[in-house]
Amino acid sequence: MRDPVDEPTPAEIVTLIDDALLGHPALGSTAREHRATVPITGGWDSRLLAARAVSLFGPRDLRTITSAKHTLGETPDVTLGGRLAAHLNLPHVALFPPPDEAVDSLVEAYRVSNFETSSHAWLVPVARRLRSWHLPVIDGLAGDILLKNKAVSVSSLEARSGEPVREVHRAQFFKVPPSGVPGANGVDLMVELALPLVDTAYRAYEGLREEARVMMLAARTARVISLAPYGLLEPDAELVTPLAHPEVMAALLAVPWPKKTGGVFARSLLEAARPGLSDLPSTNDLVPPPTTGVSRWDLPDVLAWEDARLLELRERTGIPYERGQVGELLHPRKAQWRQGLLLLALWLETYGHRLTCTAAPWW
Repeated sequence: MRDPVDEPTPAEIVTLIDDALLGHPALGSTAREHRATVPITGGWDSRLLAARAVSLFGPRDLRTITSAKHTLGETPDVTLGGRLAAHLNLPHVALFPPPDEAVDSLVEAYRVSNFETSSHAWLVPVARRLRSWHLPVIDGLAGDILLKNKAVSVSSLEARSGEPVREVHRAQFFKVPPSGVPGANGVDLMVELALPLVDTAYRAYEGLREEARVMMLAARTARVISLAPYGLLEPDAELVTPLAHPEVMAALLAVPWPKKTGGVFARSLLEAARPGLSDLPSTNDLVPPPTTGVSRWDLPDVLAWEDARLLELRERTGIPYERGQVGELLHPRKAQWRQGLLLLALWLETYGHRLTCTAAPWW
């Protein structure tokens, strides 16, 4: 990845995105009825790519789709995605996954990420539809980190380089779980074992421009968060990721981080892509549209499935989990630990037969 000296203008970045789209071999064929699908949401990266795809290929060559991600019924993403499609004169499909598919979506997301994360469970029903269309998928992979300061703390960006950046990342990733959650007593040993490995990995990026942002991109790749869409879509639907193109990524990393605070840079980029595009409402607005409705990950059948998995985990590892305790783990401060326990439960269900012991610490 080159490290450009000069900050590029929004127009120059748009040109690089166009080059990435036009140069991708999957988008060169016109034998199909449509050239590609562009999943769109209420965010900035999908509208940026949709606008450029329309400009380059025309609306008749494209399809769009938006899914209700985490709640039942209409959501801001579906509403705003529909408005964007209408603004760009694109055909649009709004997908509302049935509640009874939630458990299957979770399991598939866990397995595709090799039990690293379930963050793409919402994408599973969309991926099934996209695979059935057999079209390339233009996706804004890495856009949330490159276009704005999401998931990258201001303190790490201010630290700039070296040990101060790593110290901030340690505090961000190695959090002590809330007291009383099952299995928390083994965390100190896990952190002690993991920290040297994490520090060694992070030193590879020391001295790069936007070091903290590059470290976050690397962490997401290592945890398979960035790679999961490939596993869910390919080979039936080839993933096209213009923002992850080396030239585009290098240019976006050359934009100073303060400009990405509050969406100043992202909106200027949208305007360069298509005048008036930044005026459309977005989930990134200072007062975004509210998300209402019941979470499909907290439905009774999902919680019953999770409860059964955690009871199995107790039998395998001896963690002090009691039947029905999953309800206590719905609190936001405990949700990440709950997901980690479920990941471990499914990992042991798949690979436990290879271990001589499943009572922690089995390493």
